[in-house]
Amino acid sequence: MKVKEIYNYLNELSPFEMQEKWDNSGLILGDFNSEVSEIVLSLDIDEDIIKNAKENTLFIVHHPLIFGKLSTLNLAKYPSNLLALMIKKNQSLIAMHTNFDKSHLNRYVFEEVLGFRLKQQSDFICFGEVELDFNELLEILSKKLKLNSFKVVNKKQTIKSIALTTGAGASLLDLMSADCFLTGDIKYHDAMKAISEDKMLIDIGHFESEQFFVDAMSFLLNSLPISVIIMQSKNPFEIITLKDSN
Repeated sequence: MKVKEIYNYLNELSPFEMQEKWDNSGLILGDFNSEVSEIVLSLDIDEDIIKNAKENTLFIVHHPLIFGKLSTLNLAKYPSNLLALMIKKNQSLIAMHTNFDKSHLNRYVFEEVLGFRLKQQSDFICFGEVELDFNELLEILSKKLKLNSFKVVNKKQTIKSIALTTGAGASLLDLMSADCFLTGDIKYHDAMKAISEDKMLIDIGHFESEQFFVDAMSFLLNSLPISVIIMQSKNPFEIITLKDSN
């Protein structure tokens, strides 16, 4: 298949025009007329993934490698170093970011991963009604997202409604009316605002909440006549406890 054929298929699944104005989803690197040997799925692109993939591979990732202005190509620094490696192997890169958040990823995590029933979705926010106490909710999150610790803001013992935005969604706090909002990358001032407005937040991590991009996308690509391989990137953060550091 050619890059263009796969791009068009992805655009039907999750139109690139749905992406936010600040986003850079779409073809990041490559030629629409290039032949693709296989598709590799990952949350991010990194050096190990590039080196382990074949020539003429098309990478489909969630996070765009290029964000904002790229005024120079210093091949010793990120992201130019990764672009150079891919160019040598005639590899291509497509990002499915905020468009895919809206069309598939948030709902997939809410329903398929966490097992909640979706009642309403507005752009990035999935909302549902639940009957959970605080400890029950933490058990679900720990098991499904493989989290051992949580940052919680304004703890509530009883949760009857829940909202979720994968990745970094605390900026959407004003649009959230549930008892508890699950998202990642919660900043200090987001927490202060939530307390003042009597809203509960649980930080479920950026990587941890979006790692399921590869599962959701893999299922959607099953019908294509081309090999699809998952090479999940690594969480850039390493959690170290005092016991581990000794």
